[in-house]
Amino acid sequence: MPKEEMVPDEKEKLQIEDTEKEDVKELIESGSNSDNDNDDDNEAPILEPDEVVLEPVPAETHKNAATLSDFAQLGPYLYLILIVIECSTLTSLSSMVYMVYAGYKPSLIPSCNLSQYNNFTSPNGCNLLGLYRNESTACRPSLSYQFYSVNVEFNMLCEDGKAVKNSITYQMVGVLIGAFVFGQISDMFGRKRVLIIVLLGISIFSLLTANVGNFVQFLMTRIAVGFFTGGLSAVQGVFLIENIPKRHRMWVNTIVTWSPNYIFFPLIAYLCYTWRKLSLFTSGISLLACILLAFTFESPRWMIQKGRISEARNAIAKIRKINGDTNEVDAAHIEEILADEEKMYANKHKSSGKKYTFYHIVCTKTYLIWTLTLCYGVISASLINYGLLFNIETLSGSLFWNSSLYGIVRWSTNCFVGSSDYFIPKFGRKTLHLVAVVFIVVAVITISILYTIGKAMLYLKFKLFKVQVDKMITISIFATSR
Repeated sequence: MPKEEMVPDEKEKLQIEDTEKEDVKELIESGSNSDNDNDDDNEAPILEPDEVVLEPVPAETHKNAATLSDFAQLGPYLYLILIVIECSTLTSLSSMVYMVYAGYKPSLIPSCNLSQYNNFTSPNGCNLLGLYRNESTACRPSLSYQFYSVNVEFNMLCEDGKAVKNSITYQMVGVLIGAFVFGQISDMFGRKRVLIIVLLGISIFSLLTANVGNFVQFLMTRIAVGFFTGGLSAVQGVFLIENIPKRHRMWVNTIVTWSPNYIFFPLIAYLCYTWRKLSLFTSGISLLACILLAFTFESPRWMIQKGRISEARNAIAKIRKINGDTNEVDAAHIEEILADEEKMYANKHKSSGKKYTFYHIVCTKTYLIWTLTLCYGVISASLINYGLLFNIETLSGSLFWNSSLYGIVRWSTNCFVGSSDYFIPKFGRKTLHLVAVVFIVVAVITISILYTIGKAMLYLKFKLFKVQVDKMITISIFATSR
């Protein structure tokens, strides 16, 4: 057939197809407008009829699709969540920095004309203490301390005091194991259950810590506290993020966090004064967090991930009722999201019933690089943070004021980073992380250089002093022989 005779048929065919597409488009638009005339931003993309019948639309096509977090509101329930997280954060902080005060090293008060032996850091001071312990003498050196620590009560000074410092390592190993174990358990059995278990564990073993009779018992109970504290640190942040609206996460994570609590925690330690009372405080605040947590719901986000859509639906309905949210349009959107999640969960488990574990964060080259980069940053920051924290007693001045100033510096940095992330979108989390790591590296190198120079200068002074002494001895011997 000649080419000219096909042109009218093709034009007619194209006109019919365009008409059909316009009819489908108008039908979909009219349906969406009847539900919500003003919801233009969250309008679903237009789909071909065949696509709707074959399978659910992939998540990637919903670039502007709403999520459950978009419908969460500030209200009484969220305030309850914030109070719970604040109490659990204070619990975690109290447990982690406990040894800053419970392991505080006292100093030796000059007495009996022994003013040169004024601390236990010098060998002479420790030798003097050992002498008085082994011999009967009327002079007894007195101790000076700002906090009644384990060192003071169990008389663990000098060499014995190192055992108290070393015990921090065992407690931190407990924290590491607890974070690993309870993080995985929370993915399997829920955030709320795990939080209740770890908070009860901290409360019980902190109470036992306050009633131990010797240092070995103290160490065992503190390792147990560290184990449950690791679980608390791993799960409480996830529980918070899954329950608060996306638009409020930045300021919440800036206020309800360690740093502002660290500013006023020294006051709590000052009022407690003894390591036993401070452990009782940790037990009490942990129990309070556990009681308040009982009035909350399991994370709806976690329930959806586990395919428990009906339970998530009931929890969301009760949360909205507590918050006084009666917006029917929002309720309809939430129901649509839950229905989509249910379909996606069903399709995912038809194709693969895989359960994810820690292995999957290193199973590919990309994930391995991300994980190693994050771990390097966290380990570097933790070594410096806890290195400073557990040796803050070596600074001159008040232990409590120094701790508060340390918290102010930390919180100021947090606020700066949070503000930069919020107000300077181009800055980005990767840039922030890179700047922080570079700053740490430069600071550590600078300290290492100054320390090396200081040691070299000290060695040089010692050598010069030794030369002068040798000269004086030589001159004396020569003069005597003359």
